[in-house]
This record gives sequence, C-alpha cells and structure tokens, in this order.
Amino acid sequence: KAEADKKLEAERASFQMCRFTPNTVTKRIDWILSYTLQRARSSLILGDGGIGKTAGKDRWCEENNHGRSVSINCLPIGGAKGLLVQVAQKVGVNQNMSLAQMLPAVVRAFNSNRILVLDEIQHLIPTSVRTPPVALELARRIADLSGCALAMFGTIRVSSNLESQPYFYEQLVRRCGKPYYLPDKFVAEDVTPIITQFIPRPSSDFESI
Repeated sequence: KAEADKKLEAERASFQMCRFTPNTVTKRIDWILSYTLQRARSSLILGDGGIGKTAGKDRWCEENNHGRSVSINCLPIGGAKGLLVQVAQKVGVNQNMSLAQMLPAVVRAFNSNRILVLDEIQHLIPTSVRTPPVALELARRIADLSGCALAMFGTIRVSSNLESQPYFYEQLVRRCGKPYYLPDKFVAEDVTPIITQFIPRPSSDFESI
C-alpha cells in the first residue's frame, strides 16, 4: 500500500497545475457578487453546468473571506435542517442546539456587511410541486432577519423548477429581481490564457478548436 501511495503521489506531481485565469463567466460572477454585497440584496445566478460557476464563486469568496463571505455547497440530502447546520458550522454556531435556538444564533452571526453564498441550489428544490422549498425559504429568512446579502447559484433548470412554486417564486423574484444568466459560450480571450500554460505558442488553428 505504501508503494502504491508513493506511485500515486509521483503521478500527481508529474501533472502541471493550471492556475486560475479570469474569463467572461468569472468576471461576470465577480461583478454580480460585489454588487450584491455592496447593496446588501439578494441575487439569483443561473448558468449551464461546467461553465465555471463554482470556480468563479470560490475565487471571489476567497478574496472576500475576511469575515464577510460564507459559502455553502448545497447537498441533495438534509433539507432545511441540513442547510442550517452547514451555515452554523461556517459561522461558529453550536450545531448541537435545537433548531429553534440555532436559527437566531445564525442570524446574529450575519449583518449587512456579510454575504451568504449558496451553490447548487437545485438540490434544495423539491421534486414535488406540492412540497414548498423550505430550505430556500430558510436562507431567505436569514437574509431578511439579519440584513445580509444572499447570492444563490444554480443550473438553468432552477428557474423553471421554481416557477412551479408560484408563491415562493414571486417572493424570491421580488427580492432578487430577475435572475442573472451567465454566458454559455467562451471567446478566444477566455481560453488563450489557459492554453498558453501548457503550450507557450499555440497556433491559431489550435486555438480555434
């Protein structure tokens, strides 16, 4: 086992690490999150899978992580209680308290200078139209009670799924406004900085692939 682990480490070390390079999507995310935090408002950010939503969100949160941003990757299990426990863990609130005690403690950890960022919110939308999205309602309540900013990332299908919950969707849009839709196509300026990390002088034919 030790030899296998050493071999794996050597193989990993042989790969060149790709550094983060801003592109059309990440620049758009930077602007949306900065605007959302500055205005202490709520935003809904939607885009196709695999375009860099999570990478852009993570980068922005790292650069704004001095007590201001709380980033949560939503899970397909746990519901509202699971989400509240995740947030409590990030802000240093005792997770062994009852939910009735935990929610006010979490709210007190936020203010108008902080932002709660939820990624993959499609996991928090019930499959049945008869079941309200309680977890998202909880996040909205934290923002309402504390005055903090709230940013929610999800796939394109989030919009149509939420429309099946007319009352909640109306409340969400009233606070967020229309969703921000991220670009689904990249231009040469987006990919060239990545390519040149591996191929110093790529041909024009290669960049156009």
